[in-house]
Amino acid sequence: GEETSALFPVGRLDLNSEGLLLITNDGELADRLMSPRHHVTKEYLLRIRGVLTPKTIARLEAGMMLDGVKTRPLRVRIVGSGQNSWVKVSMQEGKKNQLRRMFKKVGHPVVRLKRVSIGNLELGDLEAVTAAKDANIAILSKLVDEGWDIITPIPSCTLMFKQELPLMF
Repeated sequence: GEETSALFPVGRLDLNSEGLLLITNDGELADRLMSPRHHVTKEYLLRIRGVLTPKTIARLEAGMMLDGVKTRPLRVRIVGSGQNSWVKVSMQEGKKNQLRRMFKKVGHPVVRLKRVSIGNLELGDLEAVTAAKDANIAILSKLVDEGWDIITPIPSCTLMFKQELPLMF
């Protein structure tokens, strides 16, 4: 994509969510990763109240009405269950609080939500803070120090980092 001094977040995570976040100065890349028209799959790990039935999974996977618009189909896999369940959800769109709203609508509120991948970019063992030796961190620091007032384009950079919630007991 074309180099620019603007930084674009790729997607968003609300305050009560955690996982993979990307920031890039490549607007074209940001658009390719975020726009539903490009069909980039985002994967989430959710802890939900209760245990999903096959009928409820089918209802979620078919998509449902939220704010008068039907959501795109998504894929739901149970990866652990007990009193609460862990499910992995794959989707190609991301309306505001979509997963929380969908699971609440079917009677299984989300207790924890973690984005684990965007396309082939995976959270994996990424630390909560990217290594300081990363040249991209220096570029970001320079932007912050200069108040984002950059006249010349900065080199193309994409930062991948992890938003982590504090442990709650």
